[in-house]
Amino acid sequence: MIKIRNNIISNSSKTYIIAEIGLSHEGILKNAIKMIDAASQAKADAVKFQMHIAEYESSRFENFRSGYNFKDNTRFDYWKRTAFTQKEWLNIRKYCLKKKIAFICSPFSTRAVEILHKLKVDAWKIASGEFNNYILLNTILKKNKKPIILSTGLTYYKEINEIIKYIKKKNKKIILLQCTSKYPTKLNEAGHNLISQFKEKYKILSGISDHTGKINSAYSSICLGAKVIEVHVCFSKKQKGPDVDASITFEDLKKIIEFRNDFYSIINSNINKNKLDKNQVNLRKIFGKSLVVNKYLKKNSYIRFADLIDLKPLRGISVFKIKSVLNKKLVKDIKPGTFIKKGFF
Repeated sequence: MIKIRNNIISNSSKTYIIAEIGLSHEGILKNAIKMIDAASQAKADAVKFQMHIAEYESSRFENFRSGYNFKDNTRFDYWKRTAFTQKEWLNIRKYCLKKKIAFICSPFSTRAVEILHKLKVDAWKIASGEFNNYILLNTILKKNKKPIILSTGLTYYKEINEIIKYIKKKNKKIILLQCTSKYPTKLNEAGHNLISQFKEKYKILSGISDHTGKINSAYSSICLGAKVIEVHVCFSKKQKGPDVDASITFEDLKKIIEFRNDFYSIINSNINKNKLDKNQVNLRKIFGKSLVVNKYLKKNSYIRFADLIDLKPLRGISVFKIKSVLNKKLVKDIKPGTFIKKGFF
């Protein structure tokens, strides 16, 4: 069991939904605020940002991940342009508190860890590219024991084994996410088979960091037992940005959360087939059928199968009880159309 802000995540809880804003805000605070609003309105459990500080993370040798770029000459320039000031980060943190939505962030440098620690981030998110970064992880583990969510997009099992063992020595609040680092990811490459494998192998909560850009992937992972789902979000699939193709719209985010809620309502139903509620008992009388005599029967005659028909509603002896009626001797004359009752024998 792990607690992030006011939410308890466990093997019996609803899937925890994280709206990954990433850098879709393009370094504009108003955009970030609007996206927090949209995630909150969709009833997401958390928003997730990325904190890139160019001077502490990048070098002139770093290449662009995708072909998308129309403003920056280098990746370093991109980090600089899309970065927030510490004051802006504080505004973002405060706004998340105001909207009562968890604030999760991926640090990409030890400097980012320092800032996020001061901001009292609700949980740490380790991006796939930082998974085996002992320097970053060690810095986080020294700060606090907030939950650590790990993406495994670029890792081998031997690395996962080692890192999980390392983190568990100091912090057992670990959530392990299957992730395929392709933008977008094909549905048959999403790796949902690993949700259960991670859970069984490491005895920890597992889930998906999704890059398919399709809501059916989220539906599938919920059904397969993912306890955490992280999805990139955007306002429109027509907007520009390196993650748009791997993102879903906020309207689709609402659909995922509605599905999540409905799914858990369904699987947590507790119907007792030995007991019917008052409404069902009444409907049973309406829908049920009674045994009815189809001809004139004289006193002292015996009821045969051919003497009976079934008619609604259930106001006499049920057709289900026909065996208890057959070959019984009548104590009175019965007219056609009479609903059979116990006092007739």
